[in-house]
Amino acid sequence: MTLLALAAALGGLDPAGLRRAVDVARQAGSLRGAWRLQRLLLAQDPTVEAWMGLAGLAAERGHPRAALACHRRAMAAAPRSIRPWNRVFAVLRQQVSHTASALAMTCAEDRLGALPDLSMTRLRAAWQSGEGALCDTLLTREVPPRDLPERADIAVAQALSRDDIATAEAELSALPDRTDPQRGLRLRAAILGAQGRHDAALHLLQAGPADSPERLGALAEAQIRARLWPEAYATLAPLRREVRRARGGKRALRHLLALVDDLVADRALIAQARGCDPAGLARLAEAEPQSLMLALMVLDLPHARPDHAAPIPQRIVQYWEGPAPGRDLIGLMDSWRRHHPDWEHRLVTRAMAQTYLRRAGDPVAAQAFARARTPAARAALVRAAVLLHEGGLWAAPDARCQQSLAALTEGASVLVQQDGMGLVEPGLVGCAPGSALARLALRDAVQSVLRDEADADWLSLGKGALTRAAAAAALSESLRPLPAHRARAWVALDCPVTQEPAADWLSFDPARYFG
Repeated sequence: MTLLALAAALGGLDPAGLRRAVDVARQAGSLRGAWRLQRLLLAQDPTVEAWMGLAGLAAERGHPRAALACHRRAMAAAPRSIRPWNRVFAVLRQQVSHTASALAMTCAEDRLGALPDLSMTRLRAAWQSGEGALCDTLLTREVPPRDLPERADIAVAQALSRDDIATAEAELSALPDRTDPQRGLRLRAAILGAQGRHDAALHLLQAGPADSPERLGALAEAQIRARLWPEAYATLAPLRREVRRARGGKRALRHLLALVDDLVADRALIAQARGCDPAGLARLAEAEPQSLMLALMVLDLPHARPDHAAPIPQRIVQYWEGPAPGRDLIGLMDSWRRHHPDWEHRLVTRAMAQTYLRRAGDPVAAQAFARARTPAARAALVRAAVLLHEGGLWAAPDARCQQSLAALTEGASVLVQQDGMGLVEPGLVGCAPGSALARLALRDAVQSVLRDEADADWLSLGKGALTRAAAAAALSESLRPLPAHRARAWVALDCPVTQEPAADWLSFDPARYFG
């Protein structure tokens, strides 16, 4: 069926029918067809919405130049509209460079003034990029105003990262009456979780409104945090088919399903573990080292500090195997040097890693590195090998350092950052040379790659493997866990970066594109 025939079948060739045809083409995964239909729509209806639709399709197809040109036409059609500027900002940020996006936002504020929606865009971008000081500045200036509900998400998280419960409560209380109840519930649960009141947070989420995928995901996370694994499995069961068929936005829920599947496989240990005292739980964990459930329970325990802890060397190691890093990535890497000027800094490339593993006398690890199919698998092997032989702090290249971690490493031989469920984040791991954490993580990474478990990266190479390894280290070494709500005061993980920016867009001139 031709595009015109499709549009006619879906409701005619008028603007309404063409819009329906565009939606159908997009849902079917035909971006090229949607693009051609959108151009037909634009010929009939040259509005700001039509230009923005075409710009969005251009961005999805990986054509930032065309997307920006379409946004410029949208601005011409509605010069006082904020939406095109916000979309320009998103395109520049995701596909071109953060430097260009910052210039575009400055240009928008010069043209339109510091309007609340633009200010919220700037605050959201600062938060996503881990720019904590800038977030604090924008929040202190009341930009954007408190009556924008999304502002509260960032303000509460910033307060919790400093253990400032009073400020978090004040931000929650200031939410406007029209705020979605689920947002208030989620923020209240976050505050309770930061206080260690996981049962209260769970009770609150269970009493929440309609069973949307987002609420069920939050409830399942709270159940995992409270170590109620069968309950989490039951919560996610209605979503299993939908999530496994979905793409893109359901990635976090797919990870949750993978985690719950792994935990429920250990059902027989649940009753036994719940009946153990701390010493008994430690013995059970030593007997079942592959149990992620027992590892999470061990990390929940208060850990006795040995009289002498092997120190974590003052060394920061990062891995990058792509082309030359862009400006955004270099800025994130420089944040570690800026806050640790007296530490050794090492950036390992793919070629360097292969040589390092051979010279370290570990031929099996070198073989696994050569066979690894994904950058995540290669990074896991390098991380474990360098930490085992030399120790130090491993930092992901897309992580931003907010302040020196020297005080956190003092008196500890292992430092780990945890996510909201207690799993160990791969983006920040530190240990002394020879630590059980690194030894077990390297063993698991090698076995996973050689067994070709590529689909299980998240559990067998990343968070799952590191959580089990950290629990083993906690039984004999001085481990310092950094809880999720506090971690952002030191490190922001998963900052968005433009990995392969085009050279001519790095010197972005807003006047050239927006007059």
